[in-house]
Amino acid sequence: MVTASSVIIVAYILYTVSPETLALHGAVNLYVTSIWVILGLMRYMQITFVLKKNMPPTLVLLKDRFMQVTVFAWVLNVCILLYWR
Repeated sequence: MVTASSVIIVAYILYTVSPETLALHGAVNLYVTSIWVILGLMRYMQITFVLKKNMPPTLVLLKDRFMQVTVFAWVLNVCILLYWR
């Protein structure tokens, strides 16, 4: 799970800084949203490994307030970067 999380983080950052993404969306600061992805993955690993709660990610999203705030902040951040000029 740690390896998969690392790959997800690197892939997301590479996506946000790729020339094709920048040309498509026109947002040069899209990489800023990667902090929310990292926070969400770290929180899920904390719930799984530290708190020993083995739940599917969708159930964690429905029950954990921090995960809900993180997803909301990510969506808000993406909307601001893409649509607010």
